[in-house]
Amino acid sequence: MKRISVIVLFVLLNIVILICQTNTSIYPDVEAYISKFNRNIESKDKYDLNGDGKFDVILSYTHGEGLFWEILISKNEYYVLIKIPKYNEYLITELQNKYELKLGNCTYNTFSDFYFPDCKYKWYDFYSIVDTVLVCTNNQHINGYKNLSHLYKIRITYFDSLKIAISNNNNSSSSINLIEEYDAQIKKYQEYIDKIKLIVSKK
Repeated sequence: MKRISVIVLFVLLNIVILICQTNTSIYPDVEAYISKFNRNIESKDKYDLNGDGKFDVILSYTHGEGLFWEILISKNEYYVLIKIPKYNEYLITELQNKYELKLGNCTYNTFSDFYFPDCKYKWYDFYSIVDTVLVCTNNQHINGYKNLSHLYKIRITYFDSLKIAISNNNNSSSSINLIEEYDAQIKKYQEYIDKIKLIVSKK
């Protein structure tokens, strides 16, 4: 009986090793992942993100001028990698001992908005982690999105007024370029408004 148990343990151990060799999203420890990709790690923060009683690790690293997040979910003897979509801002919030990722993008593409953003216009997506799966939870923030939709409509009105002012006073090539830029921004805000409508309809 003891010999059978040893054989079973050996087989299971080799299965785990095989999985780690063939599945690049599974790592024996955090340092193995960091050393494999040679990340320029800014911080390593530990949270129980999926509520299973084990500490998971949020890795913040830089690449070029961008900041990125990746998450290693702790299982019994290994970690599972979750890749986080690219955003301008990465936050983690806690409510009643449950964690949620709050990931933001600027909505106005200028130098000043990227480095000194007006946060009331920023778009945020929300995610939670269920076991080892990243799940979008935007539908749990309906009121916030409704308020954001109102702000975006005001923003569209603002850009429309700028277009009218330029059209009435100047028809130069630079003015035409500005109008095209404002049209692009209006289109972008309208896309966000349409996205909000979809989120609200799926509640």
